[in-house]
Amino acid sequence: MKKITSFCIAALVAMGVIVAACSKAENPGSEILQANIVTVTTTVGFYGNVEEHATKALDIDYVAKTLTKTFAVGDQVALTYRSGEVWVKAVSGPLTGNDITNGGKSAKLTFELVNPNENSELRFIYPASMVDESCNVDKSRLATQNGTLSEVAGKDLASSDTNLEGLALPADVTLRNDHAIISFTLKDASGAYDITGTITRMVVSDGTDTYDVTGHDTDGHIYVAIRPVSDATIHITATDGTKDYAKTLTGKKYDAGQFYQQGLKMAEVAPSVSLTNPDLGQVIGSDGKNYPAAATLPEGVTKAAVIVYLNGSNGLALALNDETSTMPWADANTVATNATPKFSNATWRLPTIQDWWNIFEKEGDIDPEHAISSSELAGYILGAGGSNFQAHQHYWLGTVSSGHNVLYVNEARADFVDVVFDIMDKDKDHLHVRLCLAF
Repeated sequence: MKKITSFCIAALVAMGVIVAACSKAENPGSEILQANIVTVTTTVGFYGNVEEHATKALDIDYVAKTLTKTFAVGDQVALTYRSGEVWVKAVSGPLTGNDITNGGKSAKLTFELVNPNENSELRFIYPASMVDESCNVDKSRLATQNGTLSEVAGKDLASSDTNLEGLALPADVTLRNDHAIISFTLKDASGAYDITGTITRMVVSDGTDTYDVTGHDTDGHIYVAIRPVSDATIHITATDGTKDYAKTLTGKKYDAGQFYQQGLKMAEVAPSVSLTNPDLGQVIGSDGKNYPAAATLPEGVTKAAVIVYLNGSNGLALALNDETSTMPWADANTVATNATPKFSNATWRLPTIQDWWNIFEKEGDIDPEHAISSSELAGYILGAGGSNFQAHQHYWLGTVSSGHNVLYVNEARADFVDVVFDIMDKDKDHLHVRLCLAF
């Protein structure tokens, strides 16, 4: 981005304008003065080139690594000034094709100023949509963006503080570009896959300001306009709806008026388990959300486990199937540690004795001295598309004690699971493994 310069010219051109007071006058008497309407016309110039832009905007040359700002039909510029004791906003009429000259680098603007103070302070602000009702730049407009270059163009602020010369505009006004523009491209952690086009939301935060970006452009970039920062820590999170990503940048400097290309390798972040009105027998998807057992899950989401115990927002979910082979106890714990999908606030583990007591306490059938059974357990697992426990087989428990090391399935059929606790050698015996997810 480059500076833009406006020049006052003698000719007065009739254009539609909008004039608004931005605050109430402190002196009521000033409101009844006869209106003195001053029409002033200025030509504002942009450096750069333009080729058939349909909207106001920014033209990027990725070879030269430059970004050029140009005028387009429909653009408006705001001018704030002092009238008595209040600030007032005037907005130029929308630009027409005849107003734009020099290949989009210049445009003719007309303002009507109502009762301006002689030698009043002035502020030019482009685009006019960035000015709020208090005659200030509306910083909140940067908080949400859609990631496209065309929208960034409508938020790429340029402004200048100057003064009227009597009741005339100064002969030479230079507008400064107040924001930095960043073109993001994202890849997975390996750098092998471009994920930019899959991103549905990206959040950029510098510790002071946060920019919530809800998409990407069709050219394979995510464009963001930000306020300048120096030596900042930038936190970036992104999601494609099924996978979450994160990246932290340190010591970053983004200057006003500059264009940056930022290519990032994003680390995949485990989603959190976040349940909405959960119920027993529902499944937890790989996205951490709960779904009815028979529901069709969103594309890219798989069933992780079936909920078998709830205690407020916490609970237990069982894996839908056994691990593919039997193994020693230590190996079973390693399998649990490496189990996927990963969640940031839930843990895969071997079920403990207490876990099983909790599961069957829901059914009101606790007898820690011998058999624990549940007629619904098989229904939950099979209803979710999983496989039942294997009859007359031993399963490892996470609990290791002198009395109960394993779970023994006495009987397993479509509507019933009968289990007892047993003792096996955790160092020598190879048993079945069914993990649980504690959340």
